[in-house]
Amino acid sequence: MIQWKILFSMIISSFSPTKYLQEIIDNSYSTNFKDKDFLKLLNDLNPKIENQKGIYTVLITLSLYKIQNPKQDIRYHKIELKNGFSGRSYDTKNITPVLKKNLLPSMSESGWLTRSLEQAYPYDFNYKGKIQDETAKNSFLNIIDKIQKKPNICRDVLIHLINEGKKIKLKNFVEIKKIKKNNKFTVSEIINILKEVFFKKYNASGASKLPVIFFHLILENYIKDMGRYRNYTIKPLGSHTTSDRTSKSSGDIEIYEKSLLIESYEIKMGHTINTHLINRAYEKIKKFNPNRYFILSTDFDEKIKFEIISKIRNDHGCELIVGDYFEFVEKYLILLNNLNTIIDEFSKKISSDKELKIIHKNTWNEIIQTL
Repeated sequence: MIQWKILFSMIISSFSPTKYLQEIIDNSYSTNFKDKDFLKLLNDLNPKIENQKGIYTVLITLSLYKIQNPKQDIRYHKIELKNGFSGRSYDTKNITPVLKKNLLPSMSESGWLTRSLEQAYPYDFNYKGKIQDETAKNSFLNIIDKIQKKPNICRDVLIHLINEGKKIKLKNFVEIKKIKKNNKFTVSEIINILKEVFFKKYNASGASKLPVIFFHLILENYIKDMGRYRNYTIKPLGSHTTSDRTSKSSGDIEIYEKSLLIESYEIKMGHTINTHLINRAYEKIKKFNPNRYFILSTDFDEKIKFEIISKIRNDHGCELIVGDYFEFVEKYLILLNNLNTIIDEFSKKISSDKELKIIHKNTWNEIIQTL
């Protein structure tokens, strides 16, 4: 009996959560849930996954943690709870990086960054976190209750969730064809195309990332072409859904000289630039210390007190620049060599971006196919 306990301990200690999860992702396993009520809970959650990535990530995390630690009550997902553990740390280290690498639904760093899920209460039927979607909440808490009571179903739950994530990944892939146009685009043509896709009324979140992607692309090319930026690097785009409260970036786009932050860009399309936004920008300036900080939009409050901008310059030293997004785009486009390449590269970025919805990708496809 003692030998079996030692063997079990050795198996658990050598368990790799990331390898276990990747093995499920790499294969096409199927499930056979005999409990029809439980299957209904899983199926009720399926159409919610894309908009409830936090719930999706937490369920995968808890299922895998229960496999590795069968005696742990996974409802107690916080260290500060009695006999609890850190679900967030386990997720950040083992789950979210694997989901992101495989382009499956995921949060920027952890499912526990969702305010409705990070509350220090057990995930039981009295959970006080405000999960607004009642169907998602009901499925979430019932699934956790079931895997806590019947750990033997955890692997099948994992397989089901991963298979649903793969369906979403496949659904959201839209192949965007290259532009067939012999002559280069004019700057004004590109501006008109951008306005059409940026300002379309979408019944889905995520469109605010489109102008950020394009401006990041312009700066990537600008750095290649312009001598002033020759020794600079542009940081890859991060998640556009991360809140200011948890973001580790000074803005949507950052340019560095080695480890020194040179310029930050905040793209606020659809927002009015006012004194409040400038004050929020100043908080980031004080924290991250860029030399220049740009806030770009198309709407400005005429009551902006520009003495605040002068005060930031005098007190901190950073040059804060408030400007029109399309005016800046136009200036940068004029200086670039191949405008056809810009559009093709933008198409690739839209196609591969996992935060944009299928409606955004299809809209862009429709626009460029008419050119």
